Amino acid sequence: MFCRVSEPEKSATFPGNAPGGSSHNLYETVAEIEDPSVARVLIAALKAHGFHPKEGGEHGLPGLAGVYGPKGIPIELPEDEAADGKILAEALVAEMVKR
Repeated sequence: MFCRVSEPEKSATFPGNAPGGSSHNLYETVAEIEDPSVARVLIAALKAHGFHPKEGGEHGLPGLAGVYGPKGIPIELPEDEAADGKILAEALVAEMVKR
């Protein structure tokens, strides 16, 4: 299984897509996950811990929701949550892939 916790990348949101309706939030990629089921569990776990990750239909290649690049599914958090979220994501993924 491939999982990469990446250096933060920033992506802008579109009006109405940001938590709280703000159109000025930037998102940072805190992890890139190859396995879609691990990505879904990680998103749910981050939400359960009070973070606000983008969900499945909100990212992917432009015009092709659900199609991802060679690095896997990006897990993106608002930039003000990214530092803490990255630490949690690393720990959660380590536990999920450990067998």
